[in-house]
Amino acid sequence: MKENLSQIMKEREQLEIEMNERLESMKRDLSRQLEEQRSKVHQSEESFKEVSRQRMSAESEFDKQKALLEQKIEFYEKSLEEA
Repeated sequence: MKENLSQIMKEREQLEIEMNERLESMKRDLSRQLEEQRSKVHQSEESFKEVSRQRMSAESEFDKQKALLEQKIEFYEKSLEEA
């Protein structure tokens, strides 16, 4: 009986060790996955910021070109009126 109980206790301890190892392994895997996802989110945010900066730069350049063209039109209209 004592041998049986001793054997059961050893098996229980071994199972506990195995379960703890599995849990630790799962915890490490999940932590790694979490860090990967955080990194992807950060990269996406940086990408979004860069696209926004590029868009703003393009809009600014467009506005600048538009203003120059409006000035040219105004100049040509005045030239035609004076001619």
